[in-house]
Amino acid sequence: MNKEVVVGYAETYEKLPKLSFTTSSFAEYDGCPAIEYMVKPTLKTSKTHHIISTRRKQFNLRKYKDYGGNDGFRGYEFLGFYPRLKMFAITESSTTEHLGFSSLVLIDSLSSYQYHVVSIGDGAVEAPIPSAQSKYLVYFYNWPYEDNSCFIGLLKVNHLSKPDKMLVEKASYDTRKWAVESIKWLDDEIFYVKAFTVKPHQRQGRRLYQYLKGKIE
Repeated sequence: MNKEVVVGYAETYEKLPKLSFTTSSFAEYDGCPAIEYMVKPTLKTSKTHHIISTRRKQFNLRKYKDYGGNDGFRGYEFLGFYPRLKMFAITESSTTEHLGFSSLVLIDSLSSYQYHVVSIGDGAVEAPIPSAQSKYLVYFYNWPYEDNSCFIGLLKVNHLSKPDKMLVEKASYDTRKWAVESIKWLDDEIFYVKAFTVKPHQRQGRRLYQYLKGKIE
C-alpha cells in the first residue's frame, strides 16, 4: 500500500475558493493566544541518519550535509513534532547543478503516512500552523526573488480513519502586494497575518508592517 500522499498542487488550489482578508490591527494580532503547536523532541540518531519511529514503521533519514561529488548537499532536516496532530515535520533538500531544492514532509506517527506538501517554488513551504483545535493547517511561502509577494495555502484536517484523505486542500491566496512574517490563529475559523513590505530590491531593508484578518468560510 502506498503511504505517500501529495497535497498542495497549484492546479488543485485553482479550482477551490480563494482566502479573503480584511484589515486588522496589531492589537488583534497580539491578542491571539500564544500556542506552542510544535515541540522538538530528541530523536534517536546515528552519525549519518535521523531515526523517526512511528507506530508501524521506523524511518531512517539521511542527515542533510555536503556528501561531495555528484551528490552535493542533500538529506533531511528535522523541524519538530506536532503533539496534537501526532505528526513529525521534516524537510528534504538536494542540490542539482548548483541549484538548491527542498520540500516539506509531515509523517504521521500513528499511521506512518507521509504527507508531502508541494513546494510553490524551489524551496520548501514554511512549517504549517495548526488552528486552535487542529481543524485546519495554514502555511505560506514568500517568493525569494520577488519582493512583497507570497502564497498562502490552507489544508483541512480530516479523521485519521481515512489516512489517504487526512489532509486535503481547502483554499489559497496569492499576492504580489505583501509577504508574510508570521501567522497566528484565534480559533478554528479566524487567523491573523503579520504582513510586511520592503522597498524593491531591499529585502534586508526596513519592513513596513500591516495586519490582516482571514476567516474560513
